[in-house]
Amino acid sequence: MTDGDLARIYVYFVLIVVINVNYTQRWKSDPVLAFGTGSKFKFEDVTEVVEQALEAGFSHLDTAAIYANEQFVGKAIRESGLGREDVWITTKYDGGVVLEEVHSSLQKLGLKHLDLYLVHGLWSVENDDVEGLWEEMNKVKDAGLAKSIGVSNFTLDLLQRIVKTGKRVPAVNQIRLHPYNYASWKDVLEFSAKHGIVTEAYGSLA
Repeated sequence: MTDGDLARIYVYFVLIVVINVNYTQRWKSDPVLAFGTGSKFKFEDVTEVVEQALEAGFSHLDTAAIYANEQFVGKAIRESGLGREDVWITTKYDGGVVLEEVHSSLQKLGLKHLDLYLVHGLWSVENDDVEGLWEEMNKVKDAGLAKSIGVSNFTLDLLQRIVKTGKRVPAVNQIRLHPYNYASWKDVLEFSAKHGIVTEAYGSLA
């Protein structure tokens, strides 16, 4: 692997910033850094770059249905020779019938379960029915298709609506977070910490 290959990996990883004070109790065995396959990698064959990321030591891979590259992430995992317990997989729901979509993602990834399944954003919610969608996401976890469920790009209002349902709270809210927009997310970070929701940050070094 060349220095250039390593540089590509480290430029495009997803940096997970742990804001939740309960992290060490709830997720202490889970990887803090993830390699993301969005941004420039959308719609691309990412087999080689994911293999490079795994070789470099990344064990958390982050993808999404809308990236259209889940099948290549799965191929890279299989070709790596790593056991399922050695890789942490996050993918995201981007619309459609939830149970059908999670099964589609699992088939493309070649997996029986996900470690984390996220609602990718408000655009994934039909008719603004956040509560109904979250109920369907809970079915994914209840069926053992994902160890944890969460959300991405959710604002304070959306998180409050989910918490009010009385269902399990999201394990994660993955947001674009960096020093220049921290103030605009401060209320979300505080609410998440209060309710035991881990904040993941992407684009922190962009």
